[in-house]
Amino acid sequence: MNEVSLSFGAQGCLSATLTLPAGEAPSPLGVVLLNVGVIHRIGPHRFNAKLARALAREGLATLRMDLSGQGDSGTPEQALPFEEQAVAELRCAMDHFQRICPVERFAIAGICSGAYSGLAAALADQRVVALWMLDGYAYPTPRARWKRFTDR
Repeated sequence: MNEVSLSFGAQGCLSATLTLPAGEAPSPLGVVLLNVGVIHRIGPHRFNAKLARALAREGLATLRMDLSGQGDSGTPEQALPFEEQAVAELRCAMDHFQRICPVERFAIAGICSGAYSGLAAALADQRVVALWMLDGYAYPTPRARWKRFTDR
């Protein structure tokens, strides 16, 4: 297995780690692992790093990335609203991934805000064929609305 640190995107502000299978061509499915809120691309308890290495042993190339303003990624000069910026950066990551690795389709994995960003990208880009979301959404109930109101 090989791991390479990357910088790409507008002004080279996005940071990522590419994990490649050892001695073989990777699967045409690439996996993008997103950072979890304020936790950088290594993930909680090194979850993303461990998962990327396990996927590499199975022949899948994996890109662990920090969205702008989080982890090691800087903030672009002209930022869009949160969801649009996340989709633009994920598209940029998939484009870069395809330039350096023979992948055709993508699976995006995200926890918490990473799940939210992954879903937005999956809805916007046909290259995303799989989505793994953990702890991404909560559906409002009367009790949840009351709690939110009283917490303010």
